[in-house]
Amino acid sequence: MPDIFEVFTELRTIIFASSDTTRFALLKGSLPPSIFSVKLEYLAIHNNLFTNLPDTACNATSLQYLDISLNQFSGATTENGPLSCLAYLPNLKVYDFSENLYTGDFPLEYANFPALEFFAAFNSFPGLIKKRVFPTWVYNLTRLTTLRLGMNNLVGTVGSEIAQLSQLSELQLTLNALSGTLPSELLQLGQLTSLTLEKNSFSGTVPNMNSLSLLRYFTVGQNKFSGTLPTLPGRLSLFMISDNQITGTIPSSLPSSLTFFDAGGNDLKGTIPLSICLPPLSSIALPGNREITGTIPSCLWSSTTISVLNLPSTNLEGTLPAIIRSSSLAEVVLSDTRVSGKLPEFSSAMQDFHAAKCAFSGTIPESYGITFSTGELNLKYNQLSGYIPSNICDVHYLNLIGNEDFYCPLPSCCGTGTTVCPTGCVESPYYDE
Repeated sequence: MPDIFEVFTELRTIIFASSDTTRFALLKGSLPPSIFSVKLEYLAIHNNLFTNLPDTACNATSLQYLDISLNQFSGATTENGPLSCLAYLPNLKVYDFSENLYTGDFPLEYANFPALEFFAAFNSFPGLIKKRVFPTWVYNLTRLTTLRLGMNNLVGTVGSEIAQLSQLSELQLTLNALSGTLPSELLQLGQLTSLTLEKNSFSGTVPNMNSLSLLRYFTVGQNKFSGTLPTLPGRLSLFMISDNQITGTIPSSLPSSLTFFDAGGNDLKGTIPLSICLPPLSSIALPGNREITGTIPSCLWSSTTISVLNLPSTNLEGTLPAIIRSSSLAEVVLSDTRVSGKLPEFSSAMQDFHAAKCAFSGTIPESYGITFSTGELNLKYNQLSGYIPSNICDVHYLNLIGNEDFYCPLPSCCGTGTTVCPTGCVESPYYDE
């Protein structure tokens, strides 16, 4: 980028950024030194291909907002470099250098940010980190409302000093190697609305979170937590605790604002409570809980809010209604369960139905060719029979393998494209030579 900014002595806001994270704005090279004028207050250059941050960044004493994320800034984060000196900018409130190519560790100078409220460094160090320890200096940044340190290969624990961040609204530590138990002081962060800790090695029990009355998003999937499901705060919208070692049953009551519930890959048992049907819940995931038993609550099949029902590899049984009238249900996964009986008709909202390795019998409804024309229909290894409807070839993805009692001839689309049919068929008793 040419150095043209020295003539704009009164410039306070500069934005060279793309809001589309799937593509770059395609500005590249080094940032011109004069871009960091004394009067500059707002600089957003995310989603480009910039490679060098000039030393003049240290002179931008009026800078309040700096977003250099999603670029190719690189080099070691050494002392007295352009990254470390940012910690002494007296007015900097927002700082995001996520998704770059730096090496080393967080500059120790970052403990000195005097006004920082928003700090994001997601995947800022994709290479080897020398120290790889959780940066305890963040506890000194008592004005922080947002802290994002995901995907930096951090190890260590979250200490009791986290209570010093009393203004924190969002804490994101995903995709690291953090361990230990969650400190009880975490429950003192009364302003917390989002707590995302998935894909670490945290252990122990998940504390009851009902004291965090403002919490909306709580994700702790893919850790080593044990014990039972925690009590959840009333305003919670998203809860994910999949792939841990959680035992016990699903609570009989859930937060009235909950929209997403994922407790798959645990050791839950018992039946699915009727509370799972209450709006505004839209996605339910319980896969891999082998001791969940009983039938699927009938209220789910008439829900007006639930769009995803993910219940494979459980011990659920029973039959489905002849017609599923839910106006919202778009994806149902029942594979590897004991659900049996006739295949149901679906509403027009339905897109994907996965029921492999169940005990369905009878014929495939004629309507399936239309219902799944843009989606997926997986019925492999059931006990289906009869004629396969001719319009089944309109299904976007179809798998019927392992159902060997269909009448011949099989549809012409079998074995072509994304259509997988049985390896054989039986002669129809109604066939007239």
